[in-house]
Amino acid sequence: YPIAYGASVSVPEGVLCMGGCDETQVFDRVFLLQWDKNGQRVSIVEYPSLPKPCAFAAATRIGSTVYLAGGQSGLGLDTAMNTLWALDLSKSPADNDFVWQELPAWPGESRAFHLTVSQHNGFNDCVYVISGRRQSGEQVEFLKDVWEFNPTQQRWRARSAVPRCVMAGTAVAVGQSHIFVLGGATEELFFKVDELQ
Repeated sequence: YPIAYGASVSVPEGVLCMGGCDETQVFDRVFLLQWDKNGQRVSIVEYPSLPKPCAFAAATRIGSTVYLAGGQSGLGLDTAMNTLWALDLSKSPADNDFVWQELPAWPGESRAFHLTVSQHNGFNDCVYVISGRRQSGEQVEFLKDVWEFNPTQQRWRARSAVPRCVMAGTAVAVGQSHIFVLGGATEELFFKVDELQ
């Protein structure tokens, strides 16, 4: 079926796909795309569903744990969340606790179209939630804040803001302590869609 705007992350077994939406609904489905060498095709393996439908989120992985941050529970930006969910892939699908765990929400604004990446902070591998946008009443708010989640301490802390809002891009860890931002959009052209078309 048609689906877009889900989050995905590479895992040793394949590509884990989480949530997403079509033009009428947001999905909570999670599945693994896995290459079947013998059949020369992609197979789909069902994984535990998300705690609620989610699109326009972003995910990362630290070790065997996948983290999914933020996104929208509905089709409108006003449903943006500040949730952090984790799935420990080292658990067996037969285990009752092979489910998404809800972790502490970051203390900042809810958001979608943000970046999520893992990187070492000098002490631990951490999850970073960067920028994005949210809706406040009728106004769209473009965010520049950065939040760091330390899985060892189960705690969030604010980090330095990015120089400008970046939305719907990709962030990758590079080296010991850097994060590269690839692509994405700033707010400059956000209200010029009709003009640009």
